[in-house]
Amino acid sequence: MRKTAIIILNWNGIKDTRECLDSLRKITYPGCEIFVADNHSEGPDVEILKKEYPGFITLIENNQNYGFAGGHNRAIKYVLGHSKPEYLILLNNDTVVDADFVTRLVEAAERDTLIGMAGPKILFYDAKDRIQNAGCRINMFKGSAKSIGFGHLDSEQYPAVLDVDYVDACILVKREVIERIGYLDESYFCYWEDIDFCSRAREAGYRVICASQARIWHKKPFVPGNKKKVIGGGQVIQESPYVIYYITRNMFKFLKKHDSIWQYSLFILYFFVFKFWYSQVVLLLWRQDMNVLSSYYRGVGDGLSIK
Repeated sequence: MRKTAIIILNWNGIKDTRECLDSLRKITYPGCEIFVADNHSEGPDVEILKKEYPGFITLIENNQNYGFAGGHNRAIKYVLGHSKPEYLILLNNDTVVDADFVTRLVEAAERDTLIGMAGPKILFYDAKDRIQNAGCRINMFKGSAKSIGFGHLDSEQYPAVLDVDYVDACILVKREVIERIGYLDESYFCYWEDIDFCSRAREAGYRVICASQARIWHKKPFVPGNKKKVIGGGQVIQESPYVIYYITRNMFKFLKKHDSIWQYSLFILYFFVFKFWYSQVVLLLWRQDMNVLSSYYRGVGDGLSIK
């Protein structure tokens, strides 16, 4: 048995966090420690967590909203300093888990010493037999990422261990990987930081895998007829101005960091010949909201100026 810690970040999301924690009460993996980091919620979240989960969770209270990356980093540092687990699991609070998901993740990670990160098969919360992703692939030329198996019926069609570019919503990471590559990059604040985290692990020689026998359910709506989920592409038009800004800005940040010069040059060519204009047309026709379009423009401008 490998000592394992689960970290959940909460920010004004107590309803989801409660449901996630209630599902974690049923996990079968022995001795798994659960940590909840509250990212300075505005409501009574901290008081509720203290009242309803004493002895079940260790609560970490951040003194401000540090974003997804910063909030997790402070929790990771606390956990490594106090618990010293061999595995950490970064779990989104808007998920519910299968009882044996930790067991399956650890079993998969133990298959090869080069496996540094692992994620479960993720299913839709509102369509529980449909796959949200079995890991994801990145297109470095287009600045987009696609979910493997999006919308497919849950089945045994995937191997027990599938090499992928990144995993999201639930990331098991070996302690040695963090000691080698460092923490999440806080300059992203939110969005793309998980992709960056997995990419840095792969660049350091580790495998990132989907352990398809591990399952969780994630609260992203299932839309029948969609063939894939795309980050940095079609999905962005459905989001708030805040989200559009960070997804757009961080797309440039990520590609500058991980692309070769010629890859990034090809991306810029593709972006300004096609993607920039296509996104504007879609945002204008579909959203008809100048605040959304303004956020997109700011994201592009700030992304291009990032060093």
